[in-house]
Amino acid sequence: MILPAARPFLDHRDPESEWLGVAAHTGSENHGVLAGLVDRRKNRLQVVSWLVAEAYAGKGIGQAMLSALETWAKSQGITYLSLTIRDNQSGFAATSHILEKRGWHGPQALVHRFKVAAATLQDLRWQHIPRPASELTVFPWSELSDAQRTALISELRDREQVPIEYLPTVIEQRFDALSVGVRLHDEIIGWLIAHRPKPDLVEYSTLYLKPAHRNTGASILLLAESFRHLGESGAQFVIFQVRTTNASMLRLTRRRFRPFVSEATLMRFEKDHGPGR
Repeated sequence: MILPAARPFLDHRDPESEWLGVAAHTGSENHGVLAGLVDRRKNRLQVVSWLVAEAYAGKGIGQAMLSALETWAKSQGITYLSLTIRDNQSGFAATSHILEKRGWHGPQALVHRFKVAAATLQDLRWQHIPRPASELTVFPWSELSDAQRTALISELRDREQVPIEYLPTVIEQRFDALSVGVRLHDEIIGWLIAHRPKPDLVEYSTLYLKPAHRNTGASILLLAESFRHLGESGAQFVIFQVRTTNASMLRLTRRRFRPFVSEATLMRFEKDHGPGR
């Protein structure tokens, strides 16, 4: 069984969180590994990667590692554990079975993940989209200096209270050239952040507009400008996610892209280690 690699969780993790790992091995031979992020301020632990070597699948190693993790968490006063996995991953059924046996709750749908050929997004050309306001200007995100990005993120987080998951905080070297921002006059009002997990794959991780500007057509302008450069990027496929709670965006995505995309759902399991449990 394999859960998503731990690296993507670096993008939005709290810098004060701690890494935790559990390994199973005999001598120098590794059988499996389980990794998590611990937030001691909130007494929470998130499992971010879980792997059992194929030769040892079905031998109880995954359950043993999870049991060791739970025991450690309880000894440290960790009251809440969570894990997310896509419903189309090969290990989903086995993972669900182990978690159910261990008394975890779920799954609960969190986000929907879509994958589409890059050429399809270019061919759609966005011909029937209303024209945005002429005062809007799209610019490459790479034009911002480190100091400008740092100042912007601080302002968005502290003064405007933008949720952390929407902040453009992915590791600098992972920004792709397809990342773009949009200004209204001199104010940055939104961004579309892309990065490149593999040479032929673009992942759009964040599309955000400040609430006061969500009816200006700026989001379409961001998408159209980034999609326009997909051909020269060398990407073959594009992936992006829409939160389950974002009903309007889900409807829009399915209406416009259903014939072209494959869809999977990110599911969350959780366990409460609170008092008396």
